[in-house]
This record gives sequence, structure tokens and C-alpha cells, in this order.
Amino acid sequence: MVLEKHKKKNLHVDGTNIFQTEEDERNENGVAKILEREWNCEIRRWPKLHHIDWYAVKNGRISAFLELKCRYNHKDKYPTTYLPVAKWLSLHMVSSFGAVNPSPPGIFVVAFTDAKICWISVRDVIADRFIFSSKGSDSGSPHVDRSPLQPTIEVPVSKMNTISVEWDASRLK
Repeated sequence: MVLEKHKKKNLHVDGTNIFQTEEDERNENGVAKILEREWNCEIRRWPKLHHIDWYAVKNGRISAFLELKCRYNHKDKYPTTYLPVAKWLSLHMVSSFGAVNPSPPGIFVVAFTDAKICWISVRDVIADRFIFSSKGSDSGSPHVDRSPLQPTIEVPVSKMNTISVEWDASRLK
């Protein structure tokens, strides 16, 4: 039995905490499987700590770059959900300056506990409304980061597209 104080912390290079647990990874993988079926593509994960988490492949080519989040609240609980400015910028850069023509879009995907999966192209995210937030502060997650605040864009949930298929969100409750 490993005592809590002897567990190795999962840290970024800059010393800030990495909060993705095995459960978080399983939840994201489950949502990725639904996206594969709905969008008729393969969803793949970039290596850990990559500036973008996921990408979609269709007909042997990258068809989209994705940021995928599982929130620990219902879709209608808050009017907005958070997208870190760094993720928004990364998605914009790879989708604007890709080596393929047309460039694959950057897409922000959020799964909620009421089994709703929503998405929006980063091109449709208006970045003039942002705040400084703690990582995880809008997710309802028990692991809100206590490290320095990060610039975060508030994305109106009402502007996001909802995928018609629902997923088993019971693990998030």
C-alpha cells in the first residue's frame, strides 16, 4: 500500500499539476468512440502533453484537430464552458496553417453528465470574451487546479452543435 504522501505527483515541466486521471482518459476515449461513429472517421490521441489532444483521420488524412473535454455538470447548468486561450490558439494555428488544402478545422468538443456531446469549430468561437480561471474551474471536477490562473475563453453552450447520439455519462456523476 502506497501512502498518499509518497505517491509521485504528475507534473508538467513547469511544475504545475497534471490532473488527467485514468478515469478521465477512459471517459474521453468513450466520447472519441462516439465521434468516430457519428463523423465516420478515426479519432486518435496525440502524445501526452502535446499542445493539442486529439485529431481525426478520414480516408487516410487528418480531417480535424480536436480539444475534447468531459465536464462534470449538465449541459444547461452554466451558460458558458471554458476553452483555454492556449488551446484555442493551437487549434487555430494548426487549422489555419496546415500542410493540407483545405486545412482541417480545429474543433472544441465537450461531453456533459446529462449525456449530451456538443461541439463548435474554433473559427466560430469569439475570443473577445475571456477571463482568467483556474484549470478545471468550470467542469464541476473535484480536481480544480490551484496553480496560477490561465486566460480562458468563455464559449456559449447555446452556440455549440449537439450530437444526436447520447453517451453513457454515468461515470461522471
